[in-house]
Amino acid sequence: MNEILKYHSNEIKEIQNQYDFKKAVMSGYYNDLSKLKVKLEEMYNDNISYLDYGLWEAPYHGWSAEELKDMREHAKEIKRKFKELYALVLLGIGEKIE
Repeated sequence: MNEILKYHSNEIKEIQNQYDFKKAVMSGYYNDLSKLKVKLEEMYNDNISYLDYGLWEAPYHGWSAEELKDMREHAKEIKRKFKELYALVLLGIGEKIE
């Protein structure tokens, strides 16, 4: 199982349940979404999943929580939007999380 589904399948399921999209019927569109899914998974694993990791250890290195507040919110919002995009791509290729 990829990292995004391993840790966020419930959130992705909730997002998917907000939409009534069916699997793409055009093969070119389906193929593009399938390629996008792979790229999104790679991006999540390489960049997104650890985006805020260092922020939690930063106070140990002298950064105040107040200084990091905006950065934490920024990272949280990026992750939320990313999961929404990923959920929509999965719906387009017929992968509904049950």
